[in-house]
Amino acid sequence: MSTFFKNIFLSSFEVSIIDETNFNRKELVEPLVSELTTKGVCKILKGKKVKIIIPKDFGQTVYNHSIDEEKEHYDINGHSTSRGHFAASFDEKVTEFSIIINNSAFEELQYFSTIFHEFTHVLDFNNYINNYGNPMLMNRKTKHNNYYFEFYLWTEYNAKKIGLQRLIKEYDKKNWKIDLPRTTSIFIEDMEKESQSLPRLYNLMHYFARISVCDDGLLTLNSEIYPKSYLINNFGKNATVIHNTMESIKSFKEFKKEKTFLRYLLNW
Repeated sequence: MSTFFKNIFLSSFEVSIIDETNFNRKELVEPLVSELTTKGVCKILKGKKVKIIIPKDFGQTVYNHSIDEEKEHYDINGHSTSRGHFAASFDEKVTEFSIIINNSAFEELQYFSTIFHEFTHVLDFNNYINNYGNPMLMNRKTKHNNYYFEFYLWTEYNAKKIGLQRLIKEYDKKNWKIDLPRTTSIFIEDMEKESQSLPRLYNLMHYFARISVCDDGLLTLNSEIYPKSYLINNFGKNATVIHNTMESIKSFKEFKKEKTFLRYLLNW
């Protein structure tokens, strides 16, 4: 079942919700779509289409929307089990973005975070594509020359933070809290399983975003939650500078100004 939106400001921007399940998930998603599609967002995405897909088979749907390099990864490691996935169309200008939502995201209100997270990627990637072209069509060297890997890590931090900020609004209504000691232990467990640089930095971005959202000014002084020695041992003496720099970059425009410094910090 599909629901189609046209914004009232710019009729050329379209959002469709495609719910392949029998759980009426679209009724939960529609209010968030209305919340997200502000006049400013509609202006930014003029001429684009955004599909929000809630499939029966999340892993296969993500696979079908992936480039060959990603498919090779899934062939070796198995299909994705994440809560959400962002994909851009494979044309040069990118006319369509897809947000794929796993049914697991609808447990414990996680869909609030997931939808805001993935929609943030839409906005960030739209800006990147307008400036550098479609990264899905780039080889590794071109991605490097166009600061794609630095951008990828920044947008993961940005999207994770914005998604969590929206989720916490719902948690506050129920007096729920994010379990930060558990967040830290899971981060370390994930790090110990991963040897490649980019996935390790990806885990770091998500961890730093969680800390930033919950930081009351004292979290980074708590070694149980913010293990500075571990961070430095794994990411170098500039680990906390990476965190502070990511926190300072609030927009793609600011990312462009800091991209060379990010490259230096991330040692990419």
